[in-house]
Amino acid sequence: MNFKILAMDLHNTIYDEVMEYGLALNEAIIFWQETAQKFGKTITRERLYAELSIAHQELASDWDEDVWSLLPALQELNLSKQEFTQLCEQAIYLRRVKSQELTKKTVYTGLVETLKKLKSQGVRIYIITEATADIAMQALDWLRLGGVVQGVYTYPSRHAPVELEGTYHKVFSNYPNSSTYLKKPHPFLLADLSLDDAKLCGKIPNEVKTEEVFSIVHDENLELKEFAKDMNLQADVSVKLQVRAGQYAEILQEILQDMLYVGDSKFKDGIMAQNAGVKFAWAAYGKQVAAEAAEDFEQSKQILYAVTGWDKQILQLTQEASKSQRVHDLQPDFVLENPLSLWEREG
Repeated sequence: MNFKILAMDLHNTIYDEVMEYGLALNEAIIFWQETAQKFGKTITRERLYAELSIAHQELASDWDEDVWSLLPALQELNLSKQEFTQLCEQAIYLRRVKSQELTKKTVYTGLVETLKKLKSQGVRIYIITEATADIAMQALDWLRLGGVVQGVYTYPSRHAPVELEGTYHKVFSNYPNSSTYLKKPHPFLLADLSLDDAKLCGKIPNEVKTEEVFSIVHDENLELKEFAKDMNLQADVSVKLQVRAGQYAEILQEILQDMLYVGDSKFKDGIMAQNAGVKFAWAAYGKQVAAEAAEDFEQSKQILYAVTGWDKQILQLTQEASKSQRVHDLQPDFVLENPLSLWEREG
């Protein structure tokens, strides 16, 4: 299997984000519970989970380190401003150290080395993730993928992301005539990447805009039959990416043909790739959990779902959509049981 451009998801495709997120946040939760006990207070996990979810929604990020200052349960400890700030810094430090440890520990075997090898062979590598900018770039820094990954596309973050030499970062585009950021599985995310790749290769001038060379076309046959036609979800799954006729059409068609997208979600990643006319490799290994890690994984997943700031109805819809007949019937171009299985084909 030959490809010149590799686009990938980040979470549960490069490393196990469920395990990393839940166990790292748990370090801070335990810290705050023990701190409260020192002051003669008891804060239940259930209360912390509920307040974290509300704060994450307010911050529009499940990763924002300022989250602790928004929790009423912690305000009730009646600490001085200086003392509370010091404790917040300690909680942030504990979580960050554990996050770094787990990001490195749960990266899938052989994946970093393979990406470096592909890079040396001239493959251009990109990341498209629904993580926020600061978290995505931090993870790549910890995994020493700066300069290996050429570009990263994410949601924005309130805190500036770390800059990595040889790796650029861009925030997702908005939906047309909207201030809302695109989300997977909308195929226009791959339009931005494709045009940027052409510009970096010197094939298309920098001033050309994505909407000038790409369009989207609705196809009702792509709708999820289990959901109402007017649901917002349908707008993401029922559109195909088209290259507009013009002087750059052949260049962009070739880029899409040369691209392979790898992700663990047949719904978000698979539909996005196929609706963009891009080959899709399903990272089945991202759904596998080792028997000895099963208990930690279940705890991590419970924490993640309890504290997420994502709208619970949208989260439920996404989970239901992942079980739809179209997603069930989706046939990836490749199935990766481990990260090396694809790269061995490449070699």
